[in-house]
Amino acid sequence: MKVQVFALLKDYFNEELTLDPTDIHHASDLIHALSELNPNAASVLKRCRIAVEMKFVSGDYKLNAHDTISIIPPSSGG
Repeated sequence: MKVQVFALLKDYFNEELTLDPTDIHHASDLIHALSELNPNAASVLKRCRIAVEMKFVSGDYKLNAHDTISIIPPSSGG
């Protein structure tokens, strides 16, 4: 499973990760797996949006092993 992270998350992870999809079935499982991979990122990950194939999805969205997933942290600005 290919995961891309953006902005602040690059401080915690490589820009692109490949994860074993065995225990990652839903988008919420992915956030949990990333939080375990780097516990320092957990508070940021809780506020992130997940996009699959460039469309935002909810936590109960069922992931496929071949999905391209983007984790997008909150941002501010004007």
